[in-house]
Amino acid sequence: MNPPQFVLEINTCVWLRNGGDGHPLSLADVPESCLESWVEQGYDAVWLMGVWLPSETSRRIAREHPGLREDYSRALPDWREEDVGGSPFAIRGYSVNPEWGGDAALAHFRARLAKKQIRLILDFIPNHTACDHPWLTAHPDWYITGTEADMVSDPTRWFWANGVLSPRAVAHGRDPNFPAWTDTAQLDYFNPALQEAMRAELARLTQICDGVRCDMAMLEVASVFERVWGRKPAEFWPRAIVETRKLAPDFFFMAEVYWGMEETLLEMGFDAVYDKAVLDQALAKRTLAREMFDIPAAAHRCEVRFLENHDEPRIASRMDLPLHRAFAVWILGLPSTRLLYQGQTEGFQRRLPVQLRREFPESTDETVHTFYHALLKILKQPVIRGGRWQLLNPRAAWTGNESHHRILGQCYELDGEYLFIFVNLADSRSQCWVHLGLSSPAGTEVELRDLLSDKRFNRDGIALMLRGLYLDMEPWEAQIFDCKISKTQGDVTG
Repeated sequence: MNPPQFVLEINTCVWLRNGGDGHPLSLADVPESCLESWVEQGYDAVWLMGVWLPSETSRRIAREHPGLREDYSRALPDWREEDVGGSPFAIRGYSVNPEWGGDAALAHFRARLAKKQIRLILDFIPNHTACDHPWLTAHPDWYITGTEADMVSDPTRWFWANGVLSPRAVAHGRDPNFPAWTDTAQLDYFNPALQEAMRAELARLTQICDGVRCDMAMLEVASVFERVWGRKPAEFWPRAIVETRKLAPDFFFMAEVYWGMEETLLEMGFDAVYDKAVLDQALAKRTLAREMFDIPAAAHRCEVRFLENHDEPRIASRMDLPLHRAFAVWILGLPSTRLLYQGQTEGFQRRLPVQLRREFPESTDETVHTFYHALLKILKQPVIRGGRWQLLNPRAAWTGNESHHRILGQCYELDGEYLFIFVNLADSRSQCWVHLGLSSPAGTEVELRDLLSDKRFNRDGIALMLRGLYLDMEPWEAQIFDCKISKTQGDVTG
């Protein structure tokens, strides 16, 4: 199956609460203009983050947690207790929150999306449930359990759960590199019955959505589970994905994954995996190495690339506009699954903790909004969506000038139509020569038009083919050229 090319992540709670007149909208009542705007911007998938049945226990913990309360104050200085909900990643089940209209409203919303050729992606949270999930009573053996001694030795990693016979210690879910998530209960993948139950959940999701974003997907890899919990289970993902695809061949699996385990999850059957390394290098070094992108187009299409999401600070708060613009052009220009987050194209700067149900009112940064409007319009073109992709190789403009290393270039071609993307990832001017791969016979002229500005360049076809294009780029400049090849006046015969 072909992964979606442009995914919009939406914080469902905040989005629907903003849409209503003092009360949240139902998913059944989302205005048509909203869907039309997504089509206009070129999104072919929408990820509704946080649609599932919330947990009252998670909400209570979220309201009491000292660290989270500090986060709320930074994001929303006038927050109140009623603004805090449970984490959308500590849920009681895969039923749609009645506040959003329930399963029927989601089905109606999905049908409307399908008419516009937009796929619906929802959360799948394989590692844990909320601490008040019904399974804790009905199937206590589906969870990692401990002893009273475990509780005493580290109460932050365990909680008392009421079972059928007596209370027992149950582990909180956790990433081995961080403290436990105290609003979650850890599922036991060593138990075959639990794995069967999770496969059944996925089977049901094929009737509800077109794909899933799998939260912390590497935690279910057998070697990781063994490292954290001391027992090695059968691998979950390969069988789960195969069985799901028997029911829905085009069902999309997207993995949140870190620690260099991206290739492992692709081998297990995922369609696309997070590539956070690109964002991390852009932030740490304010540049990107060409070698990171020197892979086949098919490999790029398995990557999920982004400048922000609900876990990351807003990119507008981390980069000033020239850097933001340059990295957005490059990262969103790559032939991958591009993920954008609600509010990113408006230039919002405040990251909202996922537990908050209300956001700080921010004004749209019109400069950022205008930029994204233009960029997404360009990237919507058929040559980007269906063209052949190639990484370009800038070379030195003259001996001793190493600034060409700071210029990155890529090209798309479809039926003789070309689009060239260049960025100068530097705070100083950079120069290079670069071959464009054009076949320009004698007597032709090539017009290159920068779609992000009013710049135009006319070059002799033979010279461009033999020597390439010379670029002299301003600091952090980004250029996207289309090109038109025409015969020169002197070549006309009669």
